[in-house]
Amino acid sequence: MGSYSKYNALPARLLYFTAIADGNKVRLNWEAANEQETVKYEIEKSLTATNFTRIGTVLSRQLSQSAYIDFDYTPAMGWNYYRLKMTDKQ
Repeated sequence: MGSYSKYNALPARLLYFTAIADGNKVRLNWEAANEQETVKYEIEKSLTATNFTRIGTVLSRQLSQSAYIDFDYTPAMGWNYYRLKMTDKQ
């Protein structure tokens, strides 16, 4: 995780983020705490683990703790790498 400023702590805390094969798709699960200032989550995917592309966006529930599920309906054969981008209120 990171922040654009070295003086700002991230308000949301990611408790877990998993990607699990589910038939012909991949189920992405995550849970976050203290997300009151979080606006959205962007799911990104890469086949090289270096160049990522956004494949989905999920709006935050802005609660003290929430679990989320989204899907990658077009996984590639072989390794698929995923990451989560959290965006806070400005």
